[in-house]
Amino acid sequence: WLTVILSLQMQFSPVASCPVECRCDKTFVYCNERSLTSVPLGIGEGYKVLYLHNNQIINAGFPMELHNLASVETVYLYGNQLDEFPINLPKNTRVLHLQENNIQTISRGALAQLTKLEELHLDDNSISTVGVEEGAFREALSLKLLFLTKNHLSSVPIGLPEDLKELR
Repeated sequence: WLTVILSLQMQFSPVASCPVECRCDKTFVYCNERSLTSVPLGIGEGYKVLYLHNNQIINAGFPMELHNLASVETVYLYGNQLDEFPINLPKNTRVLHLQENNIQTISRGALAQLTKLEELHLDDNSISTVGVEEGAFREALSLKLLFLTKNHLSSVPIGLPEDLKELR
């Protein structure tokens, strides 16, 4: 009986796993300001917002499993050690904060992974016109808000989505 009761309890009250390095609360995962160099493994489904800002996360620190977290819609990654637009971000990300890194390049492949991205904060990085791959934004069809202030751009990137509402 105990086994049946425990399995029923697990079935009707799923608990999303929370990495040891973080604190989790309903739909939020707080991994910010913990000197992390990579995104912790073991973030479970059900969370909507990942706070990963003000760490030392590098581009190699994004596990492939992160891309399959379908419930995550907002990711805060500002104030890290990123030097290029990261890959393996959660596939349903709608809002992405990447400001205050050292991002120099944006590849078409990295943005193509984020088909639902609506708001992208890339301000205060080291992006130059030559660092943006031709057509990098072409598949970002849902993008409405793009923040590029405080970079090294000499011109507006070519191929921005036609439905872009705001460019700063």
